[in-house]
Amino acid sequence: MDYEFDKLIQQIKSFFPLWDYKQYRGYCMKLTSFLSDKELKTRGFKSIGKNVKISKYARFYDTASISIGNNVRIDDFCILSGAINLGSNIHISAYSALYGQYGIEMQDFSGVSPRCTILSASDDFSGEYMVGPMVP
Repeated sequence: MDYEFDKLIQQIKSFFPLWDYKQYRGYCMKLTSFLSDKELKTRGFKSIGKNVKISKYARFYDTASISIGNNVRIDDFCILSGAINLGSNIHISAYSALYGQYGIEMQDFSGVSPRCTILSASDDFSGEYMVGPMVP
């Protein structure tokens, strides 16, 4: 297999004589869709732990009410809003949403599967009131 890979690299180099595979590979390894530590600190979270990986495509509302522990990963297209306390060693998978109007706490070593929604509040569906985000 190494012979085939080396042969492929030689073919690529013949088409692009200035192409440096090691330099290109190093550049690709630096690319990431996660926010850097510097970017995380500017988001205004209530608290944030170490080794936190948050996708650049995740969305947060009311970050001053969100606490994040150590070793937490939040994937693409997640939405977190409201009073949320995330412990340590937590993974929130892609397309998940946590709406914590009255508070959500995820304890250590827990996770959320893809496309899940967790609500701490809901509308009144008794039939006595009109409901919806645009009803006064």
